[in-house]
Amino acid sequence: MYASDPKFIAQNLTAIANSLRKVPIPVKTNISYGLVDWDLLHSTVFSALYQPYTTFYPLAQSLAELAKGNAKPFYQLSETPGFSCDCSTGTGFSYPTQESGSFVICSDGGPLPRGLKFAKFYYHEMDTIAPWGGGIMSLNFLDCTGWPKFRRTNFQGPFSATTNFPILLIGNTADPVTPLRSARKMSAGFKNSVLLRQDSAGHTSLSSPSSCTLQMIQDYFVNGLLPDENTVCAIDGSPWPNLDEEMLAAKKSLSPKQQELLRISRKLSRVFKVPRLA
Repeated sequence: MYASDPKFIAQNLTAIANSLRKVPIPVKTNISYGLVDWDLLHSTVFSALYQPYTTFYPLAQSLAELAKGNAKPFYQLSETPGFSCDCSTGTGFSYPTQESGSFVICSDGGPLPRGLKFAKFYYHEMDTIAPWGGGIMSLNFLDCTGWPKFRRTNFQGPFSATTNFPILLIGNTADPVTPLRSARKMSAGFKNSVLLRQDSAGHTSLSSPSSCTLQMIQDYFVNGLLPDENTVCAIDGSPWPNLDEEMLAAKKSLSPKQQELLRISRKLSRVFKVPRLA
């Protein structure tokens, strides 16, 4: 998948998408079967953008195989075993459902126009803005076109205030769902708040390891300290395993406290599952 210029990498990915649009590839594994098609390609790539520091490497490997016609590794990235009700856990559901997300979005948001005409317009508008995620995200809101009308009593704003103590907000440089500009807009509404930028991709600061960010959070909650305006925290890791090991080796001179923050940040970025609705 590698190329000397990002636009050529994009062309490689688009070539796979165009091929799957015409000829989806059937896959069968030991636990399931299905199709690797245009829709699965987009949703899997978009999902990987939530936590790229842990998902990019297997995604890149499976895309390289997919380009050769081997769709099984890519299919297995999003493969889940069939549903089973485990009575020993006391609940039949161990993961959030799409319906729960729709309930929150549709109840909090305003009513949407009904009908196929609006659905097509909204989908294509979102897909034009963000070809690898906009169309997928639009489906969350199109679920609400049939939501029953009711009197809205939930909080509708304004989303601004003068708080008793300044708020610390954190935004990633390249968050695929909640962009940095939205974090800046939110910070502008809260007097004396500070926006800390984490120089990473992914959704939420926990999606990438950063002992710097954890230190800022610790200073805020323990000592009531805010970082300086325009502070940027770097990442302690890389999606490429060889570079990740090199970066980790370079951190051995850190103090015991810094080493502990580094260990925690790396663990959190791997075990924390970022909730997503699409």
